[in-house]
Amino acid sequence: MSPDVVFFPGNQWINLGQIASVAMIQSMLPMVMPFGGNGWLDIVKNLVRARLIRIACQRANRVIAISNYVKEFLVNNWHIAPTRIGMIYHGVNPPPAAETMRIPSSIPEDWSGTFLFTAGSMHPYRALDDVMNAMAVLASQGVRPPLVIAGGVDLDRTQLPYLQRMKTLAEKLGVQSQIAWTGHLEADEMSWCYSHCRLFLMTSRVEACPNIALEAMSHGAFCLAADNPPLPEFFQEAALYYRPKCGEALAQAISSALAYSPESARLLRRQARKRAGDFTWEETTERIVHELELATNMLYS
Repeated sequence: MSPDVVFFPGNQWINLGQIASVAMIQSMLPMVMPFGGNGWLDIVKNLVRARLIRIACQRANRVIAISNYVKEFLVNNWHIAPTRIGMIYHGVNPPPAAETMRIPSSIPEDWSGTFLFTAGSMHPYRALDDVMNAMAVLASQGVRPPLVIAGGVDLDRTQLPYLQRMKTLAEKLGVQSQIAWTGHLEADEMSWCYSHCRLFLMTSRVEACPNIALEAMSHGAFCLAADNPPLPEFFQEAALYYRPKCGEALAQAISSALAYSPESARLLRRQARKRAGDFTWEETTERIVHELELATNMLYS
């Protein structure tokens, strides 16, 4: 919805007139991967959302992009003037104390320190097929690390077909027995997984500002990510990378990561924590306030 209009019951769009407005792009999925949903309803929603987001950006006094990737899209695809765009990263909270973390009941206790971990909503843009195919390649080489997949489906359950497809694929590839599907996890459980996984996998195809990536780094996770944007923008030198859409490439990257010496792994974990320190909510808040001030000044100048 455009920020300078309000949607009221009765399907009436009411123009608010001379009120400063700022639009913030929180998701790139409708614009970049509109047909990559779970079905026709998702496709329709994405197309409508993309249209409304574009209208909002065109009408707003200022537009906030939460990554350079988003900003470049707005400039190059929608031809929004760079001078109207402010780039502001999200912040990330520091990890909680270790004693407050809680192991999810669906994860065997003896997996601690040995499992691969990936998390996020159950949607095709997560690219879990990369992970499944990589696990099958590793299994063919006699390597069978346990895998924890966190994330559930929305209340409307439109993501359920994708979850079922991925479980079916895991069965077909013969790797289901080494996977723990945890569903939705609470914050203390997510913290435990970030802190106790051997390797965190970020395979997402579409992100604006990947909060899960920031959380993983703040916990000092050893990270392996797809090299599609904007993931390298956020991880920088704090992760290893693989070529997306290729299970063999991911399997090779996982093998390389598992072969790291303890000291080399600790170095990457330290780099992750250091990189996470670049994302603070204090700076995010200050810059958002600045954007609101700019929008107001533009309106009355």
